Amino acid sequence: MIISQKFGKENTAPTLFPLYAKYGLIGHNGTDMVFPKKKIYSPVEAAVVYLAPGYADGYGAYVKIRTDDHFHYFCHLDSWSDELKSGMVKKGQYIGDMGGSSLGDRFYFGAHLHYGIKPFRCDKNNGYRGYIDPESVVDLSLLEGA
Repeated sequence: MIISQKFGKENTAPTLFPLYAKYGLIGHNGTDMVFPKKKIYSPVEAAVVYLAPGYADGYGAYVKIRTDDHFHYFCHLDSWSDELKSGMVKKGQYIGDMGGSSLGDRFYFGAHLHYGIKPFRCDKNNGYRGYIDPESVVDLSLLEGA
């Protein structure tokens, strides 16, 4: 796993601030990663909330899941597993393939996973639209599989 951009203002290249400001952010609101096999696995057991096929909010195609206290976002996907349509995901279950489904991927960054976490009770005015550092919640290595 290669982490290409961590969460936060201090981890955001100055040239990217205009891009993030467009979405009301003061810095990067997730963690960007690249995996050699491009396969993504769930680090938690959760309920599937949404499978977004399009260019929503700059995230491209994404999967949103819910644990007891957080939403988890797997963004910029090329595809997701048909098994997610069952409504539940197990820890270690295949989510999908990272890709280049957002405009940012195509023109700026290349194929990667943008992984974001937002608590149910979040501070939407924290400069990151309520998102928090994913590394404070899960072991990111689990996204690459066992």
